[in-house]
Amino acid sequence: RGKCINCHGGAELSNGTFSHIGDEPLERMIMGNGKLAIYDSGFYNTGLRPSFDDLGLGANDPFGRPLSESKLLQQVGPVKFEELIGQKPNINVGKNERIAENGAIKAPSLRNVELTAPYFHTGGMRTLLEVVNFYNRGGDFGNHNIADFDPDVEPLHLTSVAKDDLVAFLKSLTDNRVRYHKAPFDHPQIDVPNGHLGNDLAVIDDGNIRARDNLMRVPAVGRHGAPTPPTRSFLE
Repeated sequence: RGKCINCHGGAELSNGTFSHIGDEPLERMIMGNGKLAIYDSGFYNTGLRPSFDDLGLGANDPFGRPLSESKLLQQVGPVKFEELIGQKPNINVGKNERIAENGAIKAPSLRNVELTAPYFHTGGMRTLLEVVNFYNRGGDFGNHNIADFDPDVEPLHLTSVAKDDLVAFLKSLTDNRVRYHKAPFDHPQIDVPNGHLGNDLAVIDDGNIRARDNLMRVPAVGRHGAPTPPTRSFLE
């Protein structure tokens, strides 16, 4: 009913994976305004933010070239495209064809999604229920982004029970080997940067005119993992 599989398809539960994109990285699709456009497969504008506040795939790389392969093909042509990307384009793109790249973000995998809060590339949602509510209302800026908006995102009118069921399904995608850091997801002791040493007025100099890292130690676990989940949830 929610058409989730149209963006989160396949074994990885994401259309933004190599196995899904394969030989068809560029596709044509009817967008939210009812008009045809070319887009990069696996990247969608779901109305999370106004498109031009957060261009996503519509931005350029450090060399001034489009991040969008569709836009790149339109600008440089198939020969230069193959030289830059390493493969021939799977479709031809006309000079005047519309590209739907603004505000498009890669669809993430839903595997272990219970463990990956906060959600969306902005970190704007704290819980899976907040994510479900976002899609239940049809996004936040669908009308604003209508030219590039994914038409599969629309109000769902789910009941509270249906929302809870959907959250339960998403939690069922958690692999307990990941939750408890069991093999093959076990790891040695890791010290990771967690902000910088200091306070809200100043940070401590590391001697090279840089802030000294505040290191957080993630303890080692063996192949049997930890007896309890070794990391706290986002809300915790």
